[in-house]
Amino acid sequence: MLTVIIGGGEAPSRELFLREVSKAQVLIAADSGAEVFYKNEVIPHYFIGDMDSVSRETKEALWTKCIVDSYNSEKDYTDTEIAVRKAIELGTDEIVLLGCTGNRFDHSYACLGLLHYCMEYKIKARIEDELNTLFMTSESIKLIGKPKEVFSVFAYGSMVEGLTIAGAKYPLHDYNLSVSSGLTVSNEFVHREVQITFKKGCILICRCK
Repeated sequence: MLTVIIGGGEAPSRELFLREVSKAQVLIAADSGAEVFYKNEVIPHYFIGDMDSVSRETKEALWTKCIVDSYNSEKDYTDTEIAVRKAIELGTDEIVLLGCTGNRFDHSYACLGLLHYCMEYKIKARIEDELNTLFMTSESIKLIGKPKEVFSVFAYGSMVEGLTIAGAKYPLHDYNLSVSSGLTVSNEFVHREVQITFKKGCILICRCK
């Protein structure tokens, strides 16, 4: 089951929004993410959050047409995290997060933590915006792309041990990548496949469009 969650960051384009929601079985608006649904004339299944940044018009349009979970603005979790928890509760096995990047770096960084949270639950998750796809893995992975497509690899949380990158413009062999290292920023596909293997740790992969 695929769940698409729209957060309150920079709104996705109509093209990106419709492409992702057309594939989903569950749609969740996290607070002002509801504005994206309303603007694109799509009704989410769930409308979640403290509603502190949603217009009255949007609230009235959605309130009786979906399941509403309203929270006090003074809470322990972000609206997007509550939405992710709801998706997991519903039994989803894949989550796409839109509207989770933008001017508020603190919110964007918190959403990176949600990728890790999903990974711990064995749920495939990614953040999408107009220019990037972000996801995490604690297991070796093969990427499929096009020649000259740019990608970056980061150690998340702790050192990544024995990192090897094969099939890229800048190969790497059995390297211990620290959280503070920028060595693996802006690599490129040479052919169609890039193989990333490592012995221990968690990596954040950013694929740049």
